[in-house]
Amino acid sequence: MPARILQQPTPELYPILGIEPRTPEGRNAVVAVLARDNARRDLPDDWSYSLAWFLDLYGSATEAAPERSTGECATRMIALGAGEGDAAAAVEDIGHALWRCARSPKLVGDLRREIAVLTDRLVRRQDGEGFWNEMREGAARPGVRAAGPREGSCGRNCPDRAVDPMSGGDALIRKTFLT
Repeated sequence: MPARILQQPTPELYPILGIEPRTPEGRNAVVAVLARDNARRDLPDDWSYSLAWFLDLYGSATEAAPERSTGECATRMIALGAGEGDAAAAVEDIGHALWRCARSPKLVGDLRREIAVLTDRLVRRQDGEGFWNEMREGAARPGVRAAGPREGSCGRNCPDRAVDPMSGGDALIRKTFLT
């Protein structure tokens, strides 16, 4: 998941560069990010998630993600949950959206309904053994790439009743990478 962030520079890079919140450099970063948001040019598709996360971490009590940003996150999540069957969004895309949302306490609080819908989509599309299938070589096979985002995002977003049935995804990840 973090590799997606590196494809186009986002505020998530500030901590990697060693710029800490509540420092003069952090304050300059807030000003730069808000200026970039206000300009609305060359923003990645999921900028609204980046902005919410960044302002949760770096912003002051009066600086929260603009309502426009929260609305954009909600719109993206609703679109991901809208399709059925062949038109359904990829499990990996749903997991990515949930993971991005889970990183911002404000988004988790504001988008509970959207999170619940996407989590339900993941539960319903999961195989009985606890993984999600992906098409490889013309056949449906267990997909580790789909299990990782779900396992990472459900730790914060899923209600307790949804976590137990999904433990197979965690087992698939452990089996694939630790054996």
